[in-house]
Amino acid sequence: MTKSINYFLQNLWKRSLLTFPKLPQLQVYTSKTLAFIRAWNYLSAAKIDGDYLEFGVYEGASFDLSLRAAAKFFKNTSPSAPRFFAFDSFKGLPDLDPQKDKKELFFKGEYSADQQKFMKNIRRAAKEWNIHIIPGFYESSLTSDIYQKFDLTSAAFVTIDCDLYTSTKEVLKFLAPIIKSGTLLFFDDWYSSGGDMTLGEAGACHEWLKQNPTLSLLDFGRVGVMGKLFIVNRASSES
Repeated sequence: MTKSINYFLQNLWKRSLLTFPKLPQLQVYTSKTLAFIRAWNYLSAAKIDGDYLEFGVYEGASFDLSLRAAAKFFKNTSPSAPRFFAFDSFKGLPDLDPQKDKKELFFKGEYSADQQKFMKNIRRAAKEWNIHIIPGFYESSLTSDIYQKFDLTSAAFVTIDCDLYTSTKEVLKFLAPIIKSGTLLFFDDWYSSGGDMTLGEAGACHEWLKQNPTLSLLDFGRVGVMGKLFIVNRASSES
């Protein structure tokens, strides 16, 4: 009798989950929230200092999440508190590479967002944190001048939500001098290539690693449906 009741309840629960209309979105949001809390917990526990950089902020949902998660483990008044950098064209995606991107998934101009709306959406979470916004397409905005202007020498946590191969390639090239062993890299669309890991964010990353043999990535878990977290290992160039 007990087994029958348990079986009935288990199946009732399964059916209720499968018919819940917002379950896929709820799973993604929950997974990402827990992943970002885990990420900032790791940075705190492992004593990884440096700044947070997000590429492709859109309207600010992930940026807001990172600010709130960071506040659980870091004090914004501390001299070693991370700064938060937002990079976005605010004009949507640039041209796709027909050989390196899946045109079925993305299109030029997609994810266009108003910068003022982004700032409004993060306003509460950003209170008393040091925030910098760098607008523009990456091919022109990601210059070496940024390192000097902001004294940007160390990235602790990087969110890459570029979607496209060329954009990701530009971002990784920019990051190479400022990442270190312990840096977290989060690719929001790692699996969007549909198994062809020469495309999109994953394709750009694999090429980047070949060009930077002292760098390797340690698996730190999947996030939602498409996302992936890695911990950077930077070997000595002399080894």
